[in-house]
Amino acid sequence: MRYLRLLIILSFFVLKDNQANESDKIIAHGTYLISSIHKDGIMVASDSRIAFFHIEKTGRTLIAYRDSFPKTFIIGKNTLSYSGNATLLNVFISTIINEYKKTLKEDTLNIKYLLPSFFSFVKTKYNLNFSQMIFSGILITSGYDSLKPRIFYYQKVDGIQEMNYNYQSIAESGKSNFRKKASSNLSCEQAGEIAVDVINEYAISNNKTDIIGGPVEICKVTKDSVVVIKNKLPKFKWVYMKDYISDLKSHKTKMFFTSAENEKKFYEHYDKN
Repeated sequence: MRYLRLLIILSFFVLKDNQANESDKIIAHGTYLISSIHKDGIMVASDSRIAFFHIEKTGRTLIAYRDSFPKTFIIGKNTLSYSGNATLLNVFISTIINEYKKTLKEDTLNIKYLLPSFFSFVKTKYNLNFSQMIFSGILITSGYDSLKPRIFYYQKVDGIQEMNYNYQSIAESGKSNFRKKASSNLSCEQAGEIAVDVINEYAISNNKTDIIGGPVEICKVTKDSVVVIKNKLPKFKWVYMKDYISDLKSHKTKMFFTSAENEKKFYEHYDKN
């Protein structure tokens, strides 16, 4: 029996109880990742929607969302993907990852050291343990160790783990049809098409089209390189949340607000912070 070497991450983010009790906060979250090993490499898929929630004692309310937000980053011959809070101390996580990349000799970093190295950078740069960065969420690194494809992932409750190649040991935080439809015999291109379909299916069937969506970026990781094979996203140019909000106010960029009242609430919150 051939085992599917697969890691599925569906992070649609239910906040941890202790954070859910914090009131009057607005947080930005990314949502959905898949990484799986196939006959010609590792396929990495990520949706591109970032959703903004207003957190109150009674729960959370979606107030806005934006598409084409990158969640997978090429670091030498590896990828680092994240889902969870999109900002840390009002700095976009994409900025933090890009700052980290500049500290590396990218082509020489072994995949098994990528997450520990990134966490060390965050600790030094921001004086924070990575577990303090996120309310909930997952990071995935995908790459090769010599000729062996490897995927590592991080969750706050588990720490850093390597995926188990046994088909029956799939790490996931939600349900999808990917493992039913995909196979290790497929190419990354074929698996990527399936990933796009199941992400859209999952969003529709679970009434999450407001927080899961946008173009799904597909990367192919081999022992020699990483290439984007579908929906290459434009570079996200904003470093700080304040810069992004400034461009929103001046109509240099756009975001969908769920109501005029929530748009007002969004700007009032960030004007105070």
